[in-house]
Amino acid sequence: MIGLLMGSLYFQIEYKDTYGVTSRSLYIYMQVILIGVISANNIIPQIGTDRLVYFREKRAGMYLPIFYPLSWAVGEIPYFLIATLAVVGIGNGMAGIGTGSAAEFLMYWLVLFIFTLCVTYFGMMVTFLAPVPTLAAFAVSIVTSLWVSASGVVVMLSDIRFYRWMYWGNPFQYALNAMTSISFYCDTKKCGSDCRCPRLTDGSYVWDRLATVRALSHERINTDILTLSAMCVLFASLAFLFFVVLKHNSPPHI
Repeated sequence: MIGLLMGSLYFQIEYKDTYGVTSRSLYIYMQVILIGVISANNIIPQIGTDRLVYFREKRAGMYLPIFYPLSWAVGEIPYFLIATLAVVGIGNGMAGIGTGSAAEFLMYWLVLFIFTLCVTYFGMMVTFLAPVPTLAAFAVSIVTSLWVSASGVVVMLSDIRFYRWMYWGNPFQYALNAMTSISFYCDTKKCGSDCRCPRLTDGSYVWDRLATVRALSHERINTDILTLSAMCVLFASLAFLFFVVLKHNSPPHI
């Protein structure tokens, strides 16, 4: 539904002027916000509901306690593989973003999948850390809002002052840099008289203008993917640690 909605709003959007470039880049921004924030928050009530089943089944000796966090960590992977493929296939296909080639499409999808998994593990980590679900929901909302604000889109990197560390420790920033670079990059340095790189009405190249304003780097894509993957492992590991160590994750004594 998200893919269909956003694909309809941004159907085959051009980027021959500043308005088009802004709208096209905001498609990626809105896609990351919708999927990231929804994934981080949806995991909280799901774990809250399934935790009661876990307590009952643990008392019955149906499985080892370690299976519960592992089932969540591993079970989300195939679901998000299919879900993010549907979002990119439908939404990006309609909007014409990140679909220049099969390699571009697969790379865009890979980044969105890893990012979605990363923020889901973050929500899982906070859920196991917080003693009550309401506190977890509050903390996740606050942190994701800060991440969105410090992602370098609304407030540019050059304008971020005392909280610049939040920009570099921000999964939203890494996903946006990679996905925007994949969608807009064109090697303008090798352009000749027959260059096909998109230009604005003032003659400047779209990629050069966007990369300068947003501090984007095409060469950083692989590093961004590795960083997002490392964050996935970190959040999943901390979620498992908090589940095992903290007493409020244990079955209540009757």
